[in-house]
Amino acid sequence: MLLQIPETMPDEHYRPINIHGVINLYAYIIYAVLLIGFGIYFFIQAKKQELESVKRLKIGLGIFGVCYGASRILFILMFNINPDLFYNMFAALAYSVGMVGFTAMIWALEKVKYKKRYFFLIALATTIIVIISAAIVINLTLTGITATELRVSMLYVIYIGSGVAMILIIFLYISLIKLSTGIVRKKAIYSFLGLVIMTIGILLDSQLFLAVEFIPIWVKMDLVPIVTIIGYLLFAINQL
Repeated sequence: MLLQIPETMPDEHYRPINIHGVINLYAYIIYAVLLIGFGIYFFIQAKKQELESVKRLKIGLGIFGVCYGASRILFILMFNINPDLFYNMFAALAYSVGMVGFTAMIWALEKVKYKKRYFFLIALATTIIVIISAAIVINLTLTGITATELRVSMLYVIYIGSGVAMILIIFLYISLIKLSTGIVRKKAIYSFLGLVIMTIGILLDSQLFLAVEFIPIWVKMDLVPIVTIIGYLLFAINQL
């Protein structure tokens, strides 16, 4: 059954069983609070904007903050509330809500650059549909597939979809930097830098990275969440 914590996941991940677990858990709680807090603030800012493009950007950033903050809370819950029964449910909810946040940011950034085009949203949707369809076909045609193999195929769907989303977001930010000037350009550059740092932190918090045994536990549990927080703060502050 695909209803338990992967064996390769460090015991300290989101769990305060030692100092590394405490730092990891509370750092990600702070991260979730920051995401949701800034997300709500961006919603408030959106109501004050007269330009439609800026309003859409603030709404997109707000949706991203609230959704990705909620996904982090779900990640924490899936490791701490009876994982044998609820791991799969919390994982599915967390990844789904997080993807909504990424999609909202792509929608917002694309509408700033293109008024009537949805190329990036279509590209993301097509990628996810193709990956999921391929995974379903493979799982249906293979016989004797193990729970571990099924988990790996699901992870690839999640990682590739999330990776494509982040690549599209980064590409859109590069485009916005090229179009802007002065203080707007400067803030866009710092936002882009923060986004890259946060993306690195998100990737390093993935199961594939956490499973690498020779990487010190303090890097996985202590450093990675701090890097992620710094990246988001740099991104969010320059959006104010």
